[in-house]
Order: sequence, then C-alpha cells, then structure tokens
Amino acid sequence: MTLVTSDNQSIDVHFIDNNSDTDIYFFHGAIMKPKVHNKICNKLTKNNKFNIFALIYRGYSNLYKNASSSEIGIMLDIKTFHDYISKNRNTSKKIIIGHSLG
Repeated sequence: MTLVTSDNQSIDVHFIDNNSDTDIYFFHGAIMKPKVHNKICNKLTKNNKFNIFALIYRGYSNLYKNASSSEIGIMLDIKTFHDYISKNRNTSKKIIIGHSLG
C-alpha cells in the first residue's frame, strides 16, 4: 500500500494480512534494501502468522527515486504511518521492531 505524507511524499508500506489479533510494525535500518526488508517480513510471519506492516521510508524505495531521505522526512513518514495505524487498526496486540538508522 502507499501512504502520502503531509509534505506530499509517497511512502510504501509492505502489508501481510494473516487475520491475526497481533500486528507487527517493522521499521528498517539505514542500509536495508526493500528486497531484504520484504524477506524479513515474510520470515516474521511464516511460522507465527502475525499481521505485519513494514514502512519503507522516503528515499529507500525504487518506486520513488525523486525522494531523498532526511531526519525530518523520516519523522514525517513515521507520523503518517502512525496516523494511519491509529485510525485503521484495532488489533489487541502490537509489536514494534526496528533496526538502527545509524
């Protein structure tokens, strides 16, 4: 799925729906490519059958090559993602997983 931030940037969210009462919110590290990102998401859900939402920050997706990454931009991406989750998800359990951004 694609979300649009307050500064009109498109960001990707990889979503795997396993009809679970548990959502995992995955935030990748600074040097992780989307292909690796997707592999990790698939492994996280393979045996556990959790739902997973994995945000791909601006500047990290091949789809939006014009966007560049910055601390403020990533904060806007996370806020947009948080707003979407707050309005659209009501699962009883939430797990947040994140890698270093350097």
